[in-house]
Amino acid sequence: MSDASVPANILLAVPEATLRTQSTPTAGTVYLQYLSVTTPPESVPVASEANRSVYLVVRLNDVEFPIDPSRPIARHITPDGTHVYTFTLDGPAAQSLGLKGDSVPISLSLMGLPDPARKDAIETFDQILGQYAGWEGVSGDVQQPTGLNMQEDAGKPADLRGRLVLMDESTGEMVGEVPNQLPIHEDPALEGIDKTEGAKDVAHAAPVVLELPPDLYDAYTGQQPSEAESVAAAELSEAREIFVRAVPPEQQDWIMKSASLVSRGIDSSTSLLVRGMSSASQYYIKHSTPYSPNTPDGKRVPPSRMATLLTHPTTHTALGYAHTASGHAARVSAKTVELVQGMISRAMSARSKTATSAPPQPVCPAPVGSPTSTPNLAPVVPYSTYPLPSSEKPPLPPRRDGSKSPAPPLPPRSPSKSPAPLPASHSPPSNAAAGPSPPPLPLRTRDRLALSANLVLAAVDESTTRLLDAGTAQLGVVVGHRYGPGVARSTTLAAGTARNVVLVYVDVRGFARRAIIKRVGKEFVKGRVASFRTRRQSPLRRNNTVWNYMSSGNPTRK
Repeated sequence: MSDASVPANILLAVPEATLRTQSTPTAGTVYLQYLSVTTPPESVPVASEANRSVYLVVRLNDVEFPIDPSRPIARHITPDGTHVYTFTLDGPAAQSLGLKGDSVPISLSLMGLPDPARKDAIETFDQILGQYAGWEGVSGDVQQPTGLNMQEDAGKPADLRGRLVLMDESTGEMVGEVPNQLPIHEDPALEGIDKTEGAKDVAHAAPVVLELPPDLYDAYTGQQPSEAESVAAAELSEAREIFVRAVPPEQQDWIMKSASLVSRGIDSSTSLLVRGMSSASQYYIKHSTPYSPNTPDGKRVPPSRMATLLTHPTTHTALGYAHTASGHAARVSAKTVELVQGMISRAMSARSKTATSAPPQPVCPAPVGSPTSTPNLAPVVPYSTYPLPSSEKPPLPPRRDGSKSPAPPLPPRSPSKSPAPLPASHSPPSNAAAGPSPPPLPLRTRDRLALSANLVLAAVDESTTRLLDAGTAQLGVVVGHRYGPGVARSTTLAAGTARNVVLVYVDVRGFARRAIIKRVGKEFVKGRVASFRTRRQSPLRRNNTVWNYMSSGNPTRK
């Protein structure tokens, strides 16, 4: 295979990295690249429409090696914040680096520094590797970054409990609150998961998924609901509730990492970015006095205190750095989403080929929470019932699942390998009614990617980014008209840092949890309407006992 047929793209570059092999350690900037490789024709099934696969490659100075997607990566964080990744190379890959052995470990260390841009780059590095190959063990010995320390005893007001707040991801400072007048129902499993993870001692809070009604989701993200998904106003008013679903411990890392863009798309300027912002800014410019440093009598007017602050060179430097860091994160995240989209398309393509032997499962309302007596919340299967967006890339062949056999040289993949069949739970219907279904099998990577499709791609829309950029530009024009170009530049830079704002849900116990928003479908809303009407006919609030209703209509005592 010639080099010209394997175009490489740099996903991420992180300086001050150290690569350790059997020889002398190598230090420098590490580049994470991906290659789009053409699969040999003899290894592609006749019915398959895809003939290209994606591989990740690590390069540091003269050392370059592909990452085998079937070999999980060991990950560790030292007390000083250094991230250490251990890759296992097979014989051919090790020989290409002059190393001996059939299974050779090679470690990569990324030093932790108090730099917001670097922290974001390392987080993105984790995101890419975790979705490509996965981590050894359930969660490894990595400190999960999904919980924020904002308990009741940390000085936060108690009235924030059960509220959605906006927090600066780099500093932990609360920068705003998302207004909502809807009742919020928590999954009772949240407390159980926290106890399992030791949250009582380490102040760790599990992340959550917020299931929003369609109109509320569109209001938060600045999107317009489609006519095909609109629901009657009377029904929608009955179903306007927010459900907070717990994320199982074994799924916290990949769900939160893959959906990192969702929370970034929400910022404190949502009200400014709604429709009509351009005409409103033009109206203000036409009906207000433009900026002028002099008065009509020729005397120079001293600048206001705010203008002095925004035009100070130190302010420009600080805002420029923050804006650059935000833009870097957005560009990297956009490429990462493209890579994840390709993997999800590949997984869905494999699932569709095997679905011909099994009847389609009915689409039904998805339960929001599992009973508290179930300690291990297994696969979040309801997420896979919702359709994928129509703007996907062409499907790619499924990546190899884990195998104990030696991995072939990368790239390309060995022609003898073929996608593994789906678990036995996807058997024909004749076996489905024979008795109780077997316990769920552990999720493989391609199944996890398929289940996360609606969490990642259905909620991430380019229109959110375009609205953010458009709102920033209009705000800069208005401020520049009133206070001058210096203030306008600082305003534009400050608005650009909104990409660092994340959505946080403060639960009833005072724990702040990283939140993902999810737009529920039309059938899901209908299920809630039926549940709401049943609840209205048979109220279950007795003796000051509060019952939480999940989407299935079954009450859960809290």
